[in-house]
Amino acid sequence: SVLAGSTAAKAGMQPDDLVLFANDELIQSSRALKSALGRLEAGDTLKLVVRRKNRLETFELLVPKRSEK
Repeated sequence: SVLAGSTAAKAGMQPDDLVLFANDELIQSSRALKSALGRLEAGDTLKLVVRRKNRLETFELLVPKRSEK
């Protein structure tokens, strides 16, 4: 799900977008997406290919610094 105000939302992703590839890696589950995201560091670029309705869309996102709690 795409959260309002998130990096994904700011890049133009929508809640019903289905992620197919992350940095050219096939994504077959939410676990695989979390794993791909976990390998990134702040400042890395993430290229996502998503299916939106019946077409493919490509997004490039800059991975932000993680907030410290």
